[in-house]
Order: sequence, then C-alpha cells, then structure tokens
Amino acid sequence: GPLTYTSSDNGFETYGDIGQTLPTSNENITAAPGDILLYASRYICIFWGPNTYSYTRLGRIEGMSADELKEMFKGDLTIEVRRKIEDEICLSGRPIEISPCSIAAVSSRQKPSSQ
Repeated sequence: GPLTYTSSDNGFETYGDIGQTLPTSNENITAAPGDILLYASRYICIFWGPNTYSYTRLGRIEGMSADELKEMFKGDLTIEVRRKIEDEICLSGRPIEISPCSIAAVSSRQKPSSQ
C-alpha cells in the first residue's frame, strides 16, 4: 500500500521521516528540481532547489518547474507515495525478472490546521 508521512520544507526541499529504514546506495549528488532522494535511509526529500550531499536516488517528478514544485510542496504536508513494481518478461526462456520498486506517483495535501 501507499507510504504516508508528514514533511516540512527548508527552502530548497520538502523532507520527512518515513518511520522505517530503506536500503541505500548513497552517492554524492547535486539535487535538481524534481529529484526524489533518500537521506540517512529514512528521510524522503523532494527538491525544488539545488543541494549537494550524499543521497540515494529514488525517482524524479517530471514536467514541473522549480517554482511549481515549490508551490506544491512548501509548508507542512502529508505526502503519500505509491510504489509500483515493473516487471519484464524475458523472451529467451529465462524467468521473469522484476526490477526494484520505483516511484509511481507522489501526491500531497496540506495538513489540516489544528484548532
């Protein structure tokens, strides 16, 4: 099912603790607008501005400008990430190979204001 977490922004990204650790393949990356990266094995970061650090690549949001991403992801949010498994059938008689999970969709909604 979907992974839901609360995120906050810090001026160039929105980030949130997903409450579990994921496997990492860290590399020194300069994030670009739309990058979805994993930090410290448990924080998902969605970027609208640049930042260089050690991250694991998870996915990318295509077709949105930095300004559109900032507008969509600024502030405190509840974010839902849905993953899909893409499979490929090998026609040479080998078994079906399944690729790692990839980001299929990211949606966000403002946290309800507390009263």
